[in-house]
Amino acid sequence: MKKYSGIIFTVLLSMTMIVGCKKDGVKDYTAIIKNKTWWGQLTNPGETAQYYSVYFKSDGNLVWSQRDADYAGKWVVDGKQVTMDFPAISVQIKADISDDNKLTNIVSSNSSIVTNANLIANPTLRLDNTQWNGILVQSGGTSESFQLNFLTGAKVDGKVGSAGIGNVYTRSESGAVIRFTLGPYPFFAIITTDKEMRGQWKTFGSYYMWQTTLQ
Repeated sequence: MKKYSGIIFTVLLSMTMIVGCKKDGVKDYTAIIKNKTWWGQLTNPGETAQYYSVYFKSDGNLVWSQRDADYAGKWVVDGKQVTMDFPAISVQIKADISDDNKLTNIVSSNSSIVTNANLIANPTLRLDNTQWNGILVQSGGTSESFQLNFLTGAKVDGKVGSAGIGNVYTRSESGAVIRFTLGPYPFFAIITTDKEMRGQWKTFGSYYMWQTTLQ
């Protein structure tokens, strides 16, 4: 009897190990996006393209940021698909979570076209005493040199062509989104990588996209 008991115990142990391995092999896609920030581009009907970012908080809330506003929402993961709900504006967005740090196959319930999103590895990048140079694309496709100098005290000085700009800036909860204004003209920026920043500048009713790199 002891012999058979030992065999039964061995079989049960083996089955437990197999079940355990299968369970451990299921990828936790929630962990991939939780407490992380992503960025991409979107285009609303009748508008020019713009950048966006989305920050997935650990409590199931999220913040979607684009050039004109920030939108609060909720997120939930089912398998490898994340669903984002924005009750205040009656919009739902779904995306697949890839294994290479992207959100793909993004579909919005409204008419917006949303591109794949890329993970922002370091959204809280320190900006004090850094300089970023790049270009700002104007209407018609022409471009001008563009520069941002971040100072201490959350201040920024910059230059579009030969025109100077400067003001106090704010950063989003995740740290990835930066906003400041020159008079009535708002600047919107996203820290996409440790070396790159992208955004828009709205002036005289038009939006201009810009891109800079850390010097």
